Amino acid sequence: MTETTAAVEENMEVVLHAEGCGRKVVTVKSFKEASEAWCQYRDENCLGASQMLRDCGKIKRGGRMVGYVSYNGRVWDMEQSEIQIDGEV
Repeated sequence: MTETTAAVEENMEVVLHAEGCGRKVVTVKSFKEASEAWCQYRDENCLGASQMLRDCGKIKRGGRMVGYVSYNGRVWDMEQSEIQIDGEV
């Protein structure tokens, strides 16, 4: 399994951080869950892209950044290639 395989991974964390909303770190099991956590946070707080703070959307495993979630919920690896999450369980 590669670093960015879209299958279920060991636990990861996604950082949710936007102006006026405080910073949250959510434990997730997959890149798809990271995307879902971000989209829920974004929608619940009525956030626009310009409100995302620098670390918002970062996905970490073992303290190391392995990808990130962009405003629209798409997930990207460290080489800025999209990680397909549709087939994840």
